[in-house]
Amino acid sequence: MMIYQEEFTIIVLAGGKSSRMGVDKGLMLLSGKPMVKHVLDAAAQLTPHILLVANNPAYRQFDYPVYADIWPETGPMGGIFTGLTHSKTDKNLILACDTPFLQAPVLNILLEHCAEFTITVATLNGQLEPLFAVYDKKCLPEIEKCLQNRVFKLQKLIDSYGNMVKKVEMSELVPSEVFRNLNTPEDLDKNQISTF
Repeated sequence: MMIYQEEFTIIVLAGGKSSRMGVDKGLMLLSGKPMVKHVLDAAAQLTPHILLVANNPAYRQFDYPVYADIWPETGPMGGIFTGLTHSKTDKNLILACDTPFLQAPVLNILLEHCAEFTITVATLNGQLEPLFAVYDKKCLPEIEKCLQNRVFKLQKLIDSYGNMVKKVEMSELVPSEVFRNLNTPEDLDKNQISTF
């Protein structure tokens, strides 16, 4: 069952250290525009409810709300906590800023499955893609508990929800390249945007 655009928010995580890229990777240019802008453009085709979690004020240039990490130095777990805290909807599609090949039809596949589950997560050949997943706002207490206990592995969070997790195997639905993230300057040099 598809949810309506007013019923979900897309949260883009851009708060990482980008240690392999050497600079803020979401702002690196790919095909003439910042990498994060490719993600935001795909998101904007689905909903006006978009926010970014980033510690760099430069992300304000994209005209979406930007929130700094509430729990600094805690990786994606902390980013998801910040995003869910500021979101005004129960359902929240989490995306990473360095996955510029994701496009709206791919995002829709997850949204079609999320209505009845606490977490709906993509898998690729059986491997979880926890930064391409829909998290319900009701996850906040469990995420806070993880942060307090210094548990930062998203797989542990996802496993804790048992049968309230829907795993959507994507390998037969879309080309695997749509999930590729770009982590180094060499990755950027080698890639151009393709369409799905």
